Amino acid sequence: MVETVTENIDVSIIIINYNSFELTNQTIETFMKFSSGFTWEIIVVDNNSIDNSGKELKKKYPNLNFILNNENLGFAKANNQGLKIAKGNYVLFLNNDIIFIENSIKIILEYLSVQSDNILIAPRLLNIDKTIQYSTYSFQSLWLSFTTYFFLYSLFPKSKYFNKYYLLNKGVDEIIETECITGAFMLFRTEPILELNGFDEDFFFYGEDNDLCLRHRKNGGVVQYFPRTEIIHVKGGTKKTNWFSEKNRALSTLKIFQKHFPLSKRFLARFLFFCGTFLRMFLLLLAGLFTLNRQNFQDAFIKIKILKIILIR
Repeated sequence: MVETVTENIDVSIIIINYNSFELTNQTIETFMKFSSGFTWEIIVVDNNSIDNSGKELKKKYPNLNFILNNENLGFAKANNQGLKIAKGNYVLFLNNDIIFIENSIKIILEYLSVQSDNILIAPRLLNIDKTIQYSTYSFQSLWLSFTTYFFLYSLFPKSKYFNKYYLLNKGVDEIIETECITGAFMLFRTEPILELNGFDEDFFFYGEDNDLCLRHRKNGGVVQYFPRTEIIHVKGGTKKTNWFSEKNRALSTLKIFQKHFPLSKRFLARFLFFCGTFLRMFLLLLAGLFTLNRQNFQDAFIKIKILKIILIR
């Protein structure tokens, strides 16, 4: 039986669906299994799924709130649609590829109830095999661009100077303050997120979580990683073709440079991005020639298209 709440809602949970009935259904089902001790509402925003999954979910869960879009508005804008009708004291932006394994939201709400800071929080994320998934990281900078594009983060994974994910190497059992958390699970008090007007809708897919964390911190907020509870993040479960992902990741990266880097650093950031992409294209072509693996050539061709984006955008 679906729980319905008409007033005094603790948390509004916003989930975006796009052609992913099984994933979204799994997220809702596992949440409902571990959702006692607090009041909630779920808002599902369907981005014009062509497989009819939005309507099928609405049929299965008639007591949940649904927004069925007539076009794919992207991740940021769809979440903001849900935010506009949210009634909870807290808002949770939740990916539709999450599996709850315990009452994580209650545990987090109990922690937040005794905190005075304006906190954006996320639990420990696990991969399907229960290994720890990197989910907290440093905001993009020229130095981190250099270490990422030229593989230094792989050579020195435990270095805070070379690896933007180094914090999880510091101590995964500690509550730590960080610059950014992944957008798979982002829980705030409602008022501060409304002050920020939610996600920046100029980001279509990727980068919007990075941007929101920075704006939240600039607004006096704190971003925290909370490993006292954990959830499984399927990760990539809603990812489309390689080209879709690569293109939108590149556009989001350029948007971050344009929005948050001073003019004096934008050109260098774009240059590093170009060089890193060119290097990967070259290595993929080389691998393709040695292995005759068609996928390497296809991935290299995608990198060539990304190079064009970097040059003309």
